[in-house]
Order: sequence, then structure tokens, then C-alpha cells
Amino acid sequence: MLIEAGYILVKGSTEISNDCSYLPNPFFSASDHICDFIPGCWGHSWVNKTEKEYSQIRNLNLDKSTVEKINKWIDLEFEKGELSWLFLFNSVQLASQFYKEFINTSNIKLLGLGLNRYDADEFIDEYKDYYDNQPNLGKPGLLTNVMKGIEIDDSGEFLGHEVLGHDMGFFSSYACNDLGKDYINKLKININANGLIYDYEDAKQTCEYCYSDESGAEPAFWQPWSISQYNL
Repeated sequence: MLIEAGYILVKGSTEISNDCSYLPNPFFSASDHICDFIPGCWGHSWVNKTEKEYSQIRNLNLDKSTVEKINKWIDLEFEKGELSWLFLFNSVQLASQFYKEFINTSNIKLLGLGLNRYDADEFIDEYKDYYDNQPNLGKPGLLTNVMKGIEIDDSGEFLGHEVLGHDMGFFSSYACNDLGKDYINKLKININANGLIYDYEDAKQTCEYCYSDESGAEPAFWQPWSISQYNL
């Protein structure tokens, strides 16, 4: 059983380093260090937009009027609990509705994030007490959703596992540190055509490698996250 963590609209990244020849181009990652999520923080009316976010808006060909409509829509759904911080839709249906209503650009996929039960329990154990003891900090949507223990929507196509390091609501991907070459050459683990690891045990092994000094991976809580794709 896969526990639902949320659903994201992702614009594939074409800025793939030549050193990362094992990645597809475009690459669809659950890390916002690699891909733009739609909407980003700019979707909320109360968030001060950065130059990076203005650039994302321009790349989506959104005019001021459409952004204002998106802000109202996002604020309402967030207030209703249908959206979670950061970037997460709480259902496939809502993400699809948003895409059809506001977005008119290609190279976007709707992805679902999940954890198996054991990893979900580990994720909760890692973060729940911290946020419970910090009442002024809202729980990130990933944690809130995983704590619900709901099974992920089974209408999607399983693409593989992305090795992701979580830190305060954000993800780093194994690809951020170019760890794929080590997975292939040292661990003899295959990376599939989606830039993911299909087999769970292989993905678990690569997570263990991320904690080693040899890997050089950045400090984070590394786990194998299931990635599924849904129709838009």
C-alpha cells in the first residue's frame, strides 16, 4: 500500500547537464531545485513574488488578470483544505481542474507522490514531534497528508522511485548532486527512462548510500518516493 503525500503539476526541466546523461530531457522531478511547480508560491495572493517567480509566470504566458484569478482560486482552495503548503494539490481531480482552467502550455505532467507504509511511518517519526513543539510553524503539506494514512489514487501510472532528500517542506533530488553515476557505476543499479529507479529495494539501497560520507549528498532525510503520472 502506498500512502498519499500529494499531487504536483510539474514543468519538465530541459536544463540537463551533460554530466547527467542518465537523465531524460526533459526531466520531471519532484524537487523544485530542478523543476518549476505550478503554481509556485506565487499562486498565493499574500506571498511576495521574487524575480524567479515572475520569470515562472512569464514562462507560462500568464497575464496579470489570469494571475489574479489564480490567486483567488488558490487562496479559496487553500482555505478549504484542498491545497497544502507547498505546491501540493490534495487530489488528482483538483489538480486537473486547475490545469484545465488556467494553464495553456506544454511540457507539464501531473505527478503523485507516495511512500510505502514503513517509510511513511519513518517520515512521520522524523518530523511530527518537531512541528508539534513549534506551534508557530505550520506543518508542511507532505507531513500533514502522510499522517492521514490515505492510499494514493490508483488511477495513475507508476513511473518509478525518485530518491529525494526532505528538509523543511522542500525536496532535493539525487540528481541535484549528480549521484546517478555512482548508482550506476558503484551500486550497479539501473536508472530507467524516466530518470527514476523502478525497483523499491534498489531505491532503498541508494538512499542508504546518500547517508555515506562517500556520496557527498547534502544533509537531508533521504527516502525512496513513489512517483506516478496521471492524465490531465
